[in-house]
Amino acid sequence: MIDPGHGGADPGAVSCLGYNEKDLNLSIANQLTTRLKQAGWKVSMTRSVDMDVSLSERVALANVEKPDLFLSIHADSWTTTRPRGSTVFIAPRASDTSQVAAEALSTAMPAENNRGLKRAKYQVLVKTKCPAVLIEMGFLSNPQEAKQLQDRVFQQELVERITKALEAL
Repeated sequence: MIDPGHGGADPGAVSCLGYNEKDLNLSIANQLTTRLKQAGWKVSMTRSVDMDVSLSERVALANVEKPDLFLSIHADSWTTTRPRGSTVFIAPRASDTSQVAAEALSTAMPAENNRGLKRAKYQVLVKTKCPAVLIEMGFLSNPQEAKQLQDRVFQQELVERITKALEAL
């Protein structure tokens, strides 16, 4: 199950270039879903258009559908332009399956400024009853990363990296 973070009235972070995180997340998630389906995977999404889906609704969807993996797609932001890089998160008491998936996804992200694997008590990680991972693809507050994340070729590279990591599981 692919979960494009935010959506509808919740824009998520606004990039330093003026675009909304929710739109970036949806673009990457739709591309990833298409790519995984082409590879023969059964994939569902918490949203495939710009609409409101609460955190509790996302968790409920995952808990009803019981996917092999719940993958939440996000982009980070900070109060300064300095922070850079991707981060992969799992719950503090994540399952072994979540841990293995997160390690593979973290390794697959671009090496430059890769912030690695971290643990967090995000609702979509701690309340789902299936393996769950959240990816922060980069910082929208960093001008270079905001521009890179908006680039269609770079988005396709991220999708390929994520796909290869998932196929290797």
